[in-house]
Amino acid sequence: MAKPREQVLVGKVARRHVGGRSKNAHPGVVLETEAGTFVLRREGASPFHDPELVDLVGKSVRVRGEADGHVFFVTSWEDA
Repeated sequence: MAKPREQVLVGKVARRHVGGRSKNAHPGVVLETEAGTFVLRREGASPFHDPELVDLVGKSVRVRGEADGHVFFVTSWEDA
C-alpha cells in the first residue's frame, strides 16, 4: 500500500463548532483555505483540546501534514 504524501496548506486558523450534532461535537480548531475548511489535529494530542493549535487561532499559517477527508493531521506549521 502506498504511503500518503505530505501536503502543504495555507490559510487562516479559527475556532469553529465541529462534529455536527453528534455527542462528539465540540469547539475545534480549523484551517480556512481557498480549497475549503479543514479540522486541524496533531497525532498524540487530544482531538477535543490541543493548546498548541489553540495558540494559532487568528493567525495565517502554512501547515504540513496529511489530509483525511475534512481532517488535516498536522506535523508542522509556520507563519504564512
